[in-house]
Amino acid sequence: MFWADEVITGFGRTGSDFGCTTMNIHDPDMMTFAKQLSSAYMPISASAIRRDVYEAMIDQSAAAGAFGHGYTYSGHPVACAVALRVLEIYERDNIFSRASATGAYLQEQLKKFESHPLVGEVRGEGYLPPWNWFRIKNLNISFKMEELAELLKNGSR
Repeated sequence: MFWADEVITGFGRTGSDFGCTTMNIHDPDMMTFAKQLSSAYMPISASAIRRDVYEAMIDQSAAAGAFGHGYTYSGHPVACAVALRVLEIYERDNIFSRASATGAYLQEQLKKFESHPLVGEVRGEGYLPPWNWFRIKNLNISFKMEELAELLKNGSR
């Protein structure tokens, strides 16, 4: 059973429609989505479940009396309308292929920072560029929490 959590990696953030696509995982059993489903204009989240998995779950949950999945505002009509419109915009404006090109450009530009004495490896996909910061790069000695707090206090981001 593979559950793909696309809350962070979905909707173009890795340069593809979903992180699964970027990582060549084409048939997850379940997927979760959230903020980018509505481009963060309205709170919404969703789960996509393969039919056979759903049927196995629904049959078993009938014995318990309910298929308990959701939250207070589940299926809110405004959130659903916003999500539908955002999905139309993603398709109309070719957002995922544009994200592929601009995400690759971002990664290319960030790689230039690897020569900086405080920056370790720069890696990532699309708009998700994790990198390591080191106090002493050649020894892989990271900053202490107090040092990071001081950097943030002084405006470093």
